[in-house]
Amino acid sequence: MENIWIEHKGKKILVNDYTGIKLEREMIAHLNDAIGLVANLTPGTEVLMLIDFTGAFTTPGYIEVARKTEKETIEKYKVKRAVLGITGAKEILLKGFNLFAKQKLTPFQTRQEALDYLIK
Repeated sequence: MENIWIEHKGKKILVNDYTGIKLEREMIAHLNDAIGLVANLTPGTEVLMLIDFTGAFTTPGYIEVARKTEKETIEKYKVKRAVLGITGAKEILLKGFNLFAKQKLTPFQTRQEALDYLIK
């Protein structure tokens, strides 16, 4: 459950791993940590991000904070995101998020599919 930069086929990808996080305040803190890593980059930089919600508990409060930071981040950087762990009720929350998002979040079933999508 940490935000780390990895390399996949020569491309740098930020892995924003929420795996198993259950509390809203921890989800928001984790999001803010990831934003902090991106904030150190030059505006206009391409940011590839894999977000893993497997076993995590997303809440409307977290989604609201994510929408606000998403807007600021998308305007400042060229962000491409892939999402893992979207099942059940999370699918409904993702659809709601995508209604208002400047850039849609694309869900994937496997990490490999998500990583391959990001580098295309």
